[in-house]
Amino acid sequence: MGVVNIFFLLLLCSRRSIYSKAQAWYAASTINLMLKSVYSSSNYKWLVFSVIGLGSLTNVIHHGSISIALPTIAREFGVSLTTIQWVVLAESLTISALLLPMGRLSDIIGRKPMYLLGVVLFGVMALFAGSSPAIAQYLGYAHPIMLMIPFRVLQGAGAAMTQANGMAMVTSAFSARERGKGLGAHGSVIGTGGIIGPIVGGFLVTYVSWHWIFWINVPLCAITFLGTALLLDS
Repeated sequence: MGVVNIFFLLLLCSRRSIYSKAQAWYAASTINLMLKSVYSSSNYKWLVFSVIGLGSLTNVIHHGSISIALPTIAREFGVSLTTIQWVVLAESLTISALLLPMGRLSDIIGRKPMYLLGVVLFGVMALFAGSSPAIAQYLGYAHPIMLMIPFRVLQGAGAAMTQANGMAMVTSAFSARERGKGLGAHGSVIGTGGIIGPIVGGFLVTYVSWHWIFWINVPLCAITFLGTALLLDS
């Protein structure tokens, strides 16, 4: 009798396992159908523009807001304004040096994976750069600037990955006839970011903390990552 009970128990478990797998397969199929309908929609190009535009806006606002915070960071770190300028230059020079190589690398491994990697690297290094005083204290470094500059170099590498691929992803989503419209819209986002970047930086430095000029990128990068990973075609 015990053997029979065990047999029926195993049969029930196997049926439940099959049912669970069927449910998972159905859910995956439903999601795939939904994504295919999104990819084939006439509004898909604007979805790509919205997701990539958020990433570009994050980059430009961040770059414009840091300059406002440099005097405050210099006073806290106890360094000169000449030295603190490397917080900006480290990222800018890295972007300039890596923009073309990252574009070529994306042709090999794919635009979407490279863009996602860039978003993650940019967000994580922004978190580290904003936390550089605490990290320096934990590691026993006397000067946080010695950590912030390498973090900014890596953040620039992430920015180069996104900038090298973002524009290409937007233009590929639009037809040849509407490509100018996509480029113009993306350019408007960059211009808007350049205008509001110093405003955001001034507000955060005055009313919150200079750390948040870096930390605010983390949730924005998370949204961009999820939107790119879940909604955009490879």
